[in-house]
Amino acid sequence: MAFEREIAESLLLCRDICGWELRWTLRNLARKDITKLSPSMRVRLDLAEAMSIDDYRAALAKREAMRSRFHAVAGTADAMITLSSAGPAPFMAGNSGKGEPGITHTTGLPAYNAWTSAIGCPAVTVPMLAVEGMPVGVQIVGRHDDDWRTTGIARWLKETVAPVAG
Repeated sequence: MAFEREIAESLLLCRDICGWELRWTLRNLARKDITKLSPSMRVRLDLAEAMSIDDYRAALAKREAMRSRFHAVAGTADAMITLSSAGPAPFMAGNSGKGEPGITHTTGLPAYNAWTSAIGCPAVTVPMLAVEGMPVGVQIVGRHDDDWRTTGIARWLKETVAPVAG
């Protein structure tokens, strides 16, 4: 599906846009005391510093293409439902080596909700599943400026469908 292909690199897109927009703050913090930045934040700063204004503009254009593709499918339903993660969050020992090189996601890889952050649409995670006793959520994704409907659908799901224990 064209929409799924369009959002495939959302995690990297979020990293690039957020990194560029946060680089001045990270740069100032690093100048004060680089040891106060985690190794992961230092990698983010290095990646952002390596970007050019043209790289940033390309990322913004990619985001707009993603939004357009989302608008093309969003009108076909009241909301989308998907997993909120690839599985339960890992224990604080770090991630499994998947995702972004050099960047540690200690609470789980955010790839499943990166696309909603990238395009700015509402998403609500509801704890409906479990794997080996650890919660795994489902994510309700709504249309832009439809936050009230999205949260209402999430509430309906939580109140109507029994969670699945695992």
